[in-house]
Amino acid sequence: MFRGLVYFLRNLIEKPFKIAFITPHYLTKSDNNGVAVHAYYLSRELAKLGCEVHVFTKGEKSSKKVEYLNKGKNVVHYVPINFKQDLKKVKDPVIIKKISNVLFDNEVINEVID
Repeated sequence: MFRGLVYFLRNLIEKPFKIAFITPHYLTKSDNNGVAVHAYYLSRELAKLGCEVHVFTKGEKSSKKVEYLNKGKNVVHYVPINFKQDLKKVKDPVIIKKISNVLFDNEVINEVID
């Protein structure tokens, strides 16, 4: 609470540089591959430098996690993707991955607009 207030007051004086990451992989217990680890640490280090970083990633339910680091802020937006039942008849994993990426991008656009 106190760190949020300090960030808000500092934001009134000095506008932070805002960055957005759109990545389906972000470091969680179930997703810890190289891309997820890289996106996690890059977003945290940019926030420590004073940037306001927004990360849009796949999640089980729609939620937001805010973390204040040094002078910056790291906000992780978890975007749910519910398409498994629509693709039961598709057998090709490459097609499933392409469609899931398009659906993820569409959901992120909806999240940004709201």
